[in-house]
Amino acid sequence: MKILVTIPKRLSEKVAENFVRERQAWLLKKIDELKNNQIYPRKILTAKDYQKEKRRAQKIIKERVSYLGRLYGFEFKKISIRSQRTRWGSCSQAGNLNFNYKLIYLPDKIIDYVIVHELCHLDEFNHSRRFWFLVSEIIPDYRILRRELKEITL
Repeated sequence: MKILVTIPKRLSEKVAENFVRERQAWLLKKIDELKNNQIYPRKILTAKDYQKEKRRAQKIIKERVSYLGRLYGFEFKKISIRSQRTRWGSCSQAGNLNFNYKLIYLPDKIIDYVIVHELCHLDEFNHSRRFWFLVSEIIPDYRILRRELKEITL
């Protein structure tokens, strides 16, 4: 593995080397954390590969959302699959559901948790006690899955 250190022009290489040397243990720990929390392939996709992965995600996620929506009586308007930097999913007040295409790299139980989380927002558009009660009715161990999801680097 290579680490690229970028420094301002006015800083000497010696200062940068000392910085890295002094913080080596911390840097190695952070690298391990990133490796352990990254369960999807972290690579730069070509536009063609991204479109292919997005189509695959649309098929997988739309089927799962439709199934869970029917099973638990949720009605939504539209499902969109996107590349998002900070969110696995979201729900608009208009009833549209958005999901990150990278969900397809996660375990099925976590995919279902994210989908159910967004479906429950159709009935309760906040994170109130009632919202979490709705989630728990469908996924009793949601707290564990939520914790696991928070540990995954997006």
